[in-house]
Amino acid sequence: MFLDVALERNPQLCELAIELHQTGLIPPDTYLLDIDAISANAEAIASTSAEHGITPWFITKQFGRNPLIAQAIAKHIPSCTVVDFHEYRRMRSAGIKVANIGHLVQMPPRLLANALQGQPETVTVSSLEMLHEVGRVCEENGTKQGVLLKIRSDDSEVYPGQEGGFRTVAEACSFIDQSSYLSCAGVTGFPSVLFKQEQGNPVLTKTAHLVKEAHTDLCERYGKKLILNLPSHSSVATTPMLAEFGATHSEPGHALTGTTPQHAVDYSLPEIPAYVYVSEIAQTGVYTSVYGGGFYPRGQIDKALFVSSDGTRTKRALVEPTIGNIDYYRIVRDGSGLHIGDTALMAFRSQIFVTRSLVAVVSPSQRKILGFYDSQGLLETEVNYG
Repeated sequence: MFLDVALERNPQLCELAIELHQTGLIPPDTYLLDIDAISANAEAIASTSAEHGITPWFITKQFGRNPLIAQAIAKHIPSCTVVDFHEYRRMRSAGIKVANIGHLVQMPPRLLANALQGQPETVTVSSLEMLHEVGRVCEENGTKQGVLLKIRSDDSEVYPGQEGGFRTVAEACSFIDQSSYLSCAGVTGFPSVLFKQEQGNPVLTKTAHLVKEAHTDLCERYGKKLILNLPSHSSVATTPMLAEFGATHSEPGHALTGTTPQHAVDYSLPEIPAYVYVSEIAQTGVYTSVYGGGFYPRGQIDKALFVSSDGTRTKRALVEPTIGNIDYYRIVRDGSGLHIGDTALMAFRSQIFVTRSLVAVVSPSQRKILGFYDSQGLLETEVNYG
């Protein structure tokens, strides 16, 4: 999905990845994160957000909750949203300010007390029962917490496994108003922006309009401006549209690595591709295949650049796997002329946190590896591939 744009817009990263693999310094099934490009992308998003009065909270799951990358982003975007309790622990240990917990995954009640000790700006809740749990923990701690009410997605836009949220907020507000330990900070919903291939640009979703309606009602109820957080496809390009719509907050994720769907077709966007995936030919014969481990069902992986030991380069299509496969290998459609050990360079839409891949943080400007990590952001201390 992103191979061509990565080769054109970030050739330094691509060449470094090939060199590191062919000299044995990284194994197959390794993501390389370009800290230089990600820092520049974060700076561009932060600058545009400031110009339009938007507060961005960055997301880390797609690059494997990597602490080194998160710290680089935080120099420009100080606060993050954590999508689950694992990510909360990782970001806290990395010294990153956590602004929002509970979105996309609700915080387990038994972990709430610890999470709230970190004083997040907001807690996203998607049900009345969870609201009660947050209130209970705050009462036990003697603290007050702002909550974001998650508005249920339009049925035509909800992703499987991400259902949930309020259709109406009246009952939730009544409970908040009766509590001395809760306050309504605002509303959120997902997805609020989607890229429309046929139009060639991102658009606000039906869900965004549902969230905006709830926000208008709540601002009238409480007589003040509340948070209107509209995550999904948050980038330099979508920030003016969000601001015009009335959003106060966004959640840049894939824009930080230049890998939103829009980046695959528009090479003029400020953010440049900032990661690649490296594998190698694992089998030849009847089925020529590359090692897997880092593939993601929604990654839209269409092809790879293969580089032999003598420098010969060729792009080949990859075969889409059947549902239910285990990510051991990915078949090459035409394996003629390829040999075991040949480098396979790919770039696609990743969610590194759901893989078993190794992650190498690199600086192409310094031509060096800054550290090896696992897919959950833990430092790998026993890596020796060279």
